[in-house]
Amino acid sequence: MNIYVLDTQMGVSGDMLLAAMLDLDMIPKQKFVKVLESIGNVWTKTNITIKEDLYYGIAGKKLNFKFEDIPHIHNDGVPATVVLEYFDLAIEEIGISKSRSLARKILDTILDAEMKVHRCDLEKLHLHETGSPDTLIDILGFIYFYDENKIHSDEIFCTPTAVGQGIWKGAHGYFSVPAPASLEILKDMQFRFGPIDGELATPTGLAIIKNILFEYIEYILDVPITPKRTGYGLGTRVFEDYINIVRVIYA
Repeated sequence: MNIYVLDTQMGVSGDMLLAAMLDLDMIPKQKFVKVLESIGNVWTKTNITIKEDLYYGIAGKKLNFKFEDIPHIHNDGVPATVVLEYFDLAIEEIGISKSRSLARKILDTILDAEMKVHRCDLEKLHLHETGSPDTLIDILGFIYFYDENKIHSDEIFCTPTAVGQGIWKGAHGYFSVPAPASLEILKDMQFRFGPIDGELATPTGLAIIKNILFEYIEYILDVPITPKRTGYGLGTRVFEDYINIVRVIYA
């Protein structure tokens, strides 16, 4: 049996997780990028570039999204019903069938958390940080990788995720880390505060892990593995003395 170990001891976001999977080189890069762009194009003209970079001497990949224009965005955010509409169109566009329900469960995890936090139903819910094309790209791009490599539900392990600490500024103002929606998603999940001030785990990254995870491992060595490939997904922020990465081990 193949296994994937998601090392999220420095946090997780959807784009970092996706970049780490891409860095495994298990799907041709241009093919993968074309699929990701087709997901975004359902909503707006999308251009995605992959940057090979070094963080403190560690090489990995970083995804950069460029959107020509994002309709429906205004000060109140994007209606959740609009996000769902584009989500369904994107699933049809890239032809996800096997894991279609899994993809929807990931999105529903985010929407359910937001509805709980804002005490409203779906028709009245507006999304800010998660109400953009990159959320669809992160979720459906991961599911595309999941399907293409015929991953089974018992093959994915994860370390407890670092969420950061201190105060975080979102669309609604300042909050304690983790942000309210992230904290809702973290229910029944294992996580750690720290190791630095700031938000290290995003709702999208957490929702993906919550729905695809088979089992937690405390440390990488808890599961005997023989690594075949490693992938590093780089974050946008650079922290002093800490490498902002998600690492994936394929064994």
